[in-house]
Amino acid sequence: MNTFDMLKVIYIIEGTIINKTPLRVGSSNSQIIMSAVDNPVLMMRRGDLEVPVIPGSSWKGLLRSEVERLVRSTEELKETYGDVWRACDIIELTENEELRKKEEENPCVVCRVFGNTGIASHIRIFDSYPLGDYSLEVISRVAIDRVTGGQSPKRLFTVQVVSPLTKWNFEMQIINIDLSEESPERKLISYLFGRIISGLQIGGGKSVGYGLVNIDEKSVRVKEIRTGKEGLASKSYEGVDALKELEVT
Repeated sequence: MNTFDMLKVIYIIEGTIINKTPLRVGSSNSQIIMSAVDNPVLMMRRGDLEVPVIPGSSWKGLLRSEVERLVRSTEELKETYGDVWRACDIIELTENEELRKKEEENPCVVCRVFGNTGIASHIRIFDSYPLGDYSLEVISRVAIDRVTGGQSPKRLFTVQVVSPLTKWNFEMQIINIDLSEESPERKLISYLFGRIISGLQIGGGKSVGYGLVNIDEKSVRVKEIRTGKEGLASKSYEGVDALKELEVT
């Protein structure tokens, strides 16, 4: 299993994310109290301005869920990658000490990439902010009565969203997972970037189509920093070459 005892290789991956549909990552209760909107978007101060943000934790949770779904749907790949090709129940690990210790000794492929309560993550994902101009819209919606399936009387509420076609920065670091070598970890990362290119939903309102985002393929940049006998060596890739480096074709 890859560890952090020594630095072997780091990949710094950057690109531009575009939300194809309205996007909202909900704010904290304190922001809701101060807002005229029932469900405002999460804002963060950058310099003198407050701007919408997609937290790195939201990205990480989304991408972890995606690979867990992949692993549980492809048990046949155990023939290729062995017993590590499984996805543990991260909540169960926090409640079962014996199971947690076993998982730390022989972690599943998901924990080998994203970490767990006792294993550091090999992926770091940073907050995303709008690149340039953006606009916020307020949408009025009506709550649905789950019994009748119709509108619930006097249950009008408002939702704030970031308008479609806003551009966001995206940055991820992959540490000590060598993408030049065949491994179950590389398989997960390759799958993830294929999904980010084709489109994923992030934030609230997924059932009504909110939060569909994807990365602009031409904007993808990969910087590889590798240690060796001669010290540090770095390479940079852009666009199609960057996608090839990530095993996305």
